[in-house]
Amino acid sequence: MIQSNVYVNQAGKNAQIEIKDPAHSIVFGASLAAGSPALDPELQIKIELVSKNRPNQVLVDLKFSEFKEVIRPMFKGIKVMNLIPLALSDNLILSADNKILITLSWKTANVTAMTYTVNTLKSNTYTPLVVKAVDLTQNRTLDTEYFTALRLNDEIHGIETIVDGNKIYQHRDLLWATVTDSNDVLVKVDPNQKITVEGSDQCYLIQY
Repeated sequence: MIQSNVYVNQAGKNAQIEIKDPAHSIVFGASLAAGSPALDPELQIKIELVSKNRPNQVLVDLKFSEFKEVIRPMFKGIKVMNLIPLALSDNLILSADNKILITLSWKTANVTAMTYTVNTLKSNTYTPLVVKAVDLTQNRTLDTEYFTALRLNDEIHGIETIVDGNKIYQHRDLLWATVTDSNDVLVKVDPNQKITVEGSDQCYLIQY
């Protein structure tokens, strides 16, 4: 697909991209003025599913570098790419009543222009990629809500939960036993599951 230009609000230091047709992801590029601070360290990304008949759903609201790091196990090479996935391995199908709104914002970089390209694949899904950061400093037991995966970092000591009435405990050494190329692990979870996380002060719930 041909690159599309994005309007850059230089005063407000943000840019918005609307996606209305089926798409798997977008790749964006930014041009900076000479002497501008780097964009990536301060770039914030917010992805919303905007609907006419129901409240908007926030799919992602994170620093872009953090977002890439969280989903890195699912997208090889994303650590150095300006790739924004909307679904895991399919096109996200949108109805006539909704659209995806991607807001990119920054604080000091002098962005002069921005473009994006839409990626499309063969298969389709109605399930968007959703990433939610969970603060564990006040409560170490979380509710998985509707999410299907839990992203843990290398500060974790272990997790405890109950499955079919059975108490399950997994030490970090067991969790990491199947991880070969990362210090982080992605654990499949069930909706509305209660999980106690030991060691780390933050984790991420993911739907894909």
